[in-house]
Amino acid sequence: LIYIFEVTDINRKLYEETIILLLLMTAVVGRAQTSLDLLPVGTEAPDFTITDSKTGKKIFQLSDKKTQKDKDGKTVPGVWTVLDFWASWCPDCRRDMPMVKAIYDKYNTKIQVVGVSFDTDEAKMKKYLGDNQYSWLQYCEFKKWKETKISKDYHISWIPTSYLINPEGKVAFSTVKAEEMMKKLDSLDQAGALKPAQVQTALKKVYNESIDPMAQIDEALAKAKKNGKFVICQVGGNWCPWCLKFADFVEKDAAVNKMVNDHFEYIHVNYNRRKTAGDAAVKKAEQLMKRLNNPQRFGFPVFVVLDETGKVLHIQDSSFLEEGKGYNEEKVLRFLKSWTPQAIKG
Repeated sequence: LIYIFEVTDINRKLYEETIILLLLMTAVVGRAQTSLDLLPVGTEAPDFTITDSKTGKKIFQLSDKKTQKDKDGKTVPGVWTVLDFWASWCPDCRRDMPMVKAIYDKYNTKIQVVGVSFDTDEAKMKKYLGDNQYSWLQYCEFKKWKETKISKDYHISWIPTSYLINPEGKVAFSTVKAEEMMKKLDSLDQAGALKPAQVQTALKKVYNESIDPMAQIDEALAKAKKNGKFVICQVGGNWCPWCLKFADFVEKDAAVNKMVNDHFEYIHVNYNRRKTAGDAAVKKAEQLMKRLNNPQRFGFPVFVVLDETGKVLHIQDSSFLEEGKGYNEEKVLRFLKSWTPQAIKG
């Protein structure tokens, strides 16, 4: 027996609304099931290490953030750490990332934020992070999600997912919604649990976001021509911790500071191509990069050496100047000495 129903606009609309409702219910149930599968509160957080891809040196280890004793027996307070599991190919993750950035911007002097990416393509991951100016620390095995050790260790069956690890190295909270993590941090902060002293003091912001970088470069070139110097453009932004670290390093390292002041007009060139800045700003950022021979392909900060005429002499990848959690004086001086006017002109 076959029943034939006439398809009407009302039936079609009801069908579409039912399908949408079922999809939403599936997503909600999926997230609820995933939340139940996560590591319970009080579990010792599985340790992992982030190393420099070029040097192999350790940049970060989760267990280092635990409360411990120093060599004199004094207690060194641990640090609250947010682990955000995500991937650039994941729509839900991309939707949550602005909230993760809001967490980082609000609490980066009180907590450690670490992204744990399940990307398999390093170039695509870095491009996504750079384009959106997401500058917090990232861990990635560059394997398929289910093949990664860290996904098994942390019971990750849905992304985005985030964990909050307390100063004792134990799971304090977990969620599949970034806004819930923000609420948890807000409550801890209001209770006085998040202490600025537990993390590195915020570095001075050196990028002037209100000036035209093209005019800034022109002004530096005029000074360079007058004083017999070259120009070093440190391209980056106040959103980039390693950019601020280098500026701080130049200011505090006497030998590097002298080398820079003697031979260069050293400027901090702000780069912002986020769509939220507006179409005009994006276009200006593209013009700036074109003028400097597209240095953004090396990540940030990136250093562009110009002669007094504005010709690009060299683009320096800053990762080759790093050592541990900072910069190496010998490497930086070698770079600077190689591109002074005297070295180039003889």
